[in-house]
Amino acid sequence: MKDDVELKNDLIALINTSEDYKNMKVDNRLYHAGGHYLRFFNNCYCIYQLLKGLDSPKNPGNKFLDPGSINILSRAALEAYLTFQYVFIFSKSEVEAQLRYDVWLRYGLKFLTKIKPSNPELVAAFKNVLIDFDKIKCRIEQNAFFNSLDKKVKNAILKCENWRLPQISSKGKLTYDSYSTIAIASGFSKEAAWSTYKFLSGYSHSGSHSVNQVLEAIDEGEKEIICDSSVALLKILIRIMLDSYKDLFSRGWGINSA
Repeated sequence: MKDDVELKNDLIALINTSEDYKNMKVDNRLYHAGGHYLRFFNNCYCIYQLLKGLDSPKNPGNKFLDPGSINILSRAALEAYLTFQYVFIFSKSEVEAQLRYDVWLRYGLKFLTKIKPSNPELVAAFKNVLIDFDKIKCRIEQNAFFNSLDKKVKNAILKCENWRLPQISSKGKLTYDSYSTIAIASGFSKEAAWSTYKFLSGYSHSGSHSVNQVLEAIDEGEKEIICDSSVALLKILIRIMLDSYKDLFSRGWGINSA
């Protein structure tokens, strides 16, 4: 257990960078990018606090380290980072960037369209969701990058089957990038992308390996070993996230001084 000063300074850098842009009026795309940035920060900050140790509910002042929760939050932070990269950074053109954003946004609304409220006060809001869902579809259909894609891919996008853009495999089947694939595209080695995500997923889903690790980690030093690599990874991702976030604003998407 420790006050990780390096991680603390990285978190302060995330805050300072965000504050540099707080007086800007931005479009919805940058607004949602900021949401990913905030979600990433929140997960990292919770990890920073957990590293200090938790008070025992039975014996206050008797602290213990919870490596399982740290690794679960590390996966959440990693997914926030990778989704941010996929939706907002990877695009090679403005029209592709807009399409990735619209596909991601519409997929999120899809679930709301399936839940018709019984409360009359919520009916108007539900109708607005349906309107927005259709508006985004129209915007997608008018997108030049979308119209350059294979018909099979376009149909899958309009069916709203995933928040990621579909691809056609060598066997002619539709496929979607996994988080591991996105990690590789963002700079991870193939082995590191696969092993890191599998390891963290084992904690999120209570896999036997993760349960055994927690059971067998008797002293605090052994518990720290379980989550040391996750924390080290986050420190790298924070620095990349800082540069990526600044890059978005340098593109000038819908930015106006407040």
